Amino acid sequence: MEPDESNAIRWAGQQLGNSGPEACAQAVSCFLGIRDVEYRGDVLLKHLLSTKRVQLLAVQDAVLRFLASLPHQEWTVIGCQYLLETGGRWNAVAVASLLDKVMAQAQDKTLMLAEICWIRSVSPSARALASNTPVTVSSVLNDNMLFAAEDYFLYDETRRCVFCWVDEWEADQSKEIWRFVPASPDFYILNVYSQEYLLASDVAASESAEGYGEKRAFTWLGGELPREGGLWRLIPVDEVFAIYNVSKDSYLISPPTTGSAFRRLVLTSSYRPLDQSWNECHKWKIKRAAPSLLERGLDAFFAKDYAAAVDLLAPLLETKTPSAAGSITIYWYRMVANLKLQNKELFREDADRLGKVGGCPKYFREVFKDVLGDDLYRCREH
Repeated sequence: MEPDESNAIRWAGQQLGNSGPEACAQAVSCFLGIRDVEYRGDVLLKHLLSTKRVQLLAVQDAVLRFLASLPHQEWTVIGCQYLLETGGRWNAVAVASLLDKVMAQAQDKTLMLAEICWIRSVSPSARALASNTPVTVSSVLNDNMLFAAEDYFLYDETRRCVFCWVDEWEADQSKEIWRFVPASPDFYILNVYSQEYLLASDVAASESAEGYGEKRAFTWLGGELPREGGLWRLIPVDEVFAIYNVSKDSYLISPPTTGSAFRRLVLTSSYRPLDQSWNECHKWKIKRAAPSLLERGLDAFFAKDYAAAVDLLAPLLETKTPSAAGSITIYWYRMVANLKLQNKELFREDADRLGKVGGCPKYFREVFKDVLGDDLYRCREH
């Protein structure tokens, strides 16, 4: 790396330690001033993001603003992918939110790169949260489902009781469906059934010594944002999440003791060191309530479960009416999956269908060769 180039990278990294918009603009200007940046932007960007200054000292919001301000969306995708794959201090949901915005605007090769990054580098939970789609929330403790109870379980005129269901859950008027409403860097958690927000309270769960420190969780009647106790922060823990209440300094928990019938009262509790039981109680799985067939099919494809990918993608072409571009994408993935399964006849059939809807853009093969390598490059252009 040339001295001037090295200095520019260092200076840009320094600016990313400041959250102000002017510092971000200076970082972008400095980066774009590097010689031959148009031809080496991807390499230079990875070098900038890999520096110790950025990894240790940069402000996350400044880095994401910098990536969003780059003149080429493909560079933004490359930057997001680098942050997602290096993990560490970068919030996957925040990075995925930027990637989601890029996908809404991008086309052609950039869109395909963004979609592949979305599936390969973003967890299903982070995808759901970043795109603000309805989700289910279940305790790691026996997979008990979080739900807002019906009116019979109102606690008082302002609060509704919240439970976990101990037995296998059956869909019930969307009581188990939630939305995480961004309030950067935190969330309000909205129940779809009641249209009420989850909040932590000061109501003690029990008068006994064993229940000391445990408080009740409710939804706030009326639908407006709770004044206090309604902001929650997601903390990644072992591929799931702890749900932390900011104002109460406590965590949402599903205690092991069953309440009425199959209902387990949902509580909040402060951190308990060296308590294995508490460690399980405060972990939650967050899943998209109704993942699309395409997303499930691409998940299977990139997990190399090609048989499942073929089965999941087929209904999209048989019962749906995707756009011409959508049809090309689906045929391409199914064709490649059949190739990997050595289903030569099915591969040829999809190749013929692909030709009838306009053929495969050249960048499809280029992206697959760059991203996946191996013998996928043998797929013919039609």
